[in-house]
Amino acid sequence: MKDDAKEMETTSALELIEEVNERSDLEPEVDETFVPDGFVLTEQGLYKLVPLKDGSYDFQWICDWIHVKALTENIEGRENGILVELRTRKGTLRELIVLAKHFSGSGTRVIADLLDLGFQIAPGPARKDLLRALQEWNHYRWCISTTKRGWVNDRNFILPDSSVLGPGNFKFVEQDVAMGAPKNGTLEGWRTEVASKAPGNPLVILAIAASLAGPLLAQLGLEGGGVHYRGGSSSGKSTLLNTAASVWYAPGEVQSWQGTISGMEAKAAAFNGTCLCLDELAEVSATAADTLIYVLANGSGKARANSQGGQAEANRFGLVIQSSGEIDIATKLAEGGRTAQAGQTLRLMDLQADSRQHGVFDTLHDLPDGRRFSEHLKTSAAMHHGHAGPAFVDALLKRGTVPFIKAQGLIAHFLYTTRERHKKSVNDIADRAMKRFAVYAAAGELATAYGLTGWPPRTAYDAAQDMFGLWLQGQTTPEEIAEIEAVRRVQAFLERHGEDCRDLALPPPDADAPLVFRKDQFAFLPRETWSMIHGSMDPRKAAHALETRGFLSFGDGRNMMAKAPTGSGMSRGYKVHLSILDWKPSEMSESRKMVSLLV
Repeated sequence: MKDDAKEMETTSALELIEEVNERSDLEPEVDETFVPDGFVLTEQGLYKLVPLKDGSYDFQWICDWIHVKALTENIEGRENGILVELRTRKGTLRELIVLAKHFSGSGTRVIADLLDLGFQIAPGPARKDLLRALQEWNHYRWCISTTKRGWVNDRNFILPDSSVLGPGNFKFVEQDVAMGAPKNGTLEGWRTEVASKAPGNPLVILAIAASLAGPLLAQLGLEGGGVHYRGGSSSGKSTLLNTAASVWYAPGEVQSWQGTISGMEAKAAAFNGTCLCLDELAEVSATAADTLIYVLANGSGKARANSQGGQAEANRFGLVIQSSGEIDIATKLAEGGRTAQAGQTLRLMDLQADSRQHGVFDTLHDLPDGRRFSEHLKTSAAMHHGHAGPAFVDALLKRGTVPFIKAQGLIAHFLYTTRERHKKSVNDIADRAMKRFAVYAAAGELATAYGLTGWPPRTAYDAAQDMFGLWLQGQTTPEEIAEIEAVRRVQAFLERHGEDCRDLALPPPDADAPLVFRKDQFAFLPRETWSMIHGSMDPRKAAHALETRGFLSFGDGRNMMAKAPTGSGMSRGYKVHLSILDWKPSEMSESRKMVSLLV
């Protein structure tokens, strides 16, 4: 087409535009009446008409194919600009919102953004011509730009892949977190091959129902948070996450706990209003986990500087989190010497997920074993995903406020019946956890009523009640938590000061006496060292915590401290068995029992 321009240079401008408009290689959705005067748009790109002395026109190529689809502004009526569609050098169509303020000065920001997408522009004055064309392009269409996924108002919802549900003309403009293909297969395929395998498997039902609960949070004024599936390797924990992810997106979009706090905030914002699945808690440090649990559940990131040097708006989100790992939250935090607070264990509720009949499963639906059942779910989720969640939002949008009124009723009923079921075991903390399971039950029952899951009524309701009972059974009393921390402090001290431990079987060194002595398989800690380790905790309670778990040997009579070995320079010390160095906090789970804190 660039060579064809030479053959057309003797035609008039009016004839040229008319001829180009009739060409079959024009983009059909482009209305040529909006192309600015003095420019012509063809399949090969944007051309400028240059008048010649003899009254004819030269036809100069400016850039690849580009046009303005709409004028834009944000929901507050600011950030005015244009929505541009363009073709890259690879032939792919891309969209870009160009803000009006970026045309100020020389407009280098606009050119840079276009070039960054692989858009080709002729050198020299062509860049100024392109800027002028974009600014003069006329259009009557408007759209509202937004950087937020999830609910943008009561009628519009933006999915993780940036597509928009609802009647409003919204356009998502941020591309900081790339998503894979949002959909594959069909909703019917997902219902038949994934959801149909959930009945009889409460953990699978919960994974799906909790994933569906994301859109309810903002509309019901509820905070985020979720569930952490704890269990051994190859038990099926990752399959639960894949199944949960398939409600909204490909299982390949299951995220890792590993990464920076700012990176995790961006991921949470990308999944706002839906479900964020995080695999392998062990991959994150205890310090980062401590912060992330609060950030993800509270729904607000840290304000940071933007690319223009100003302060960017902090990421805000409300979503369901589903996590997996071989250790629980308390154990992860204990790795950094931190104690899990009640708020953290509620924001990410721990469920023992490997104690079912077949790992995380109870019913195999005619498959021979848990491994092949797990493989079936994973394969089916990869083949059919990304349909149920959007269909659920669409069903909510079509019914106005009715679904949320029904959800409130379901939640209230769940709370009443569950409290009756666990009268002697429910305190304020358990009651808050119960409300989270109630939301998951409501989401699952609504989706079932709308024909999305294929489950019988009460499937999600009953599973959520059972899983609340499982959570309740796995809780420790405050006293048990304190005891676990006492054991962990002694273990950490011995790990840090192992090289300073004086072995009494060896000749004494010239250095000062250490804080701890060792003989055979025991460490002897002086009273001062013991008090230093445990701080404000009663030394006697700390000693009892270790003694009941077989890590401390009491002395004779009523003495908690044993007689110290010859050469230690002290009469008595706390006699700690060195097997404590091999102890893992998760082993304490065997002694956990149902909470019975009466209110």
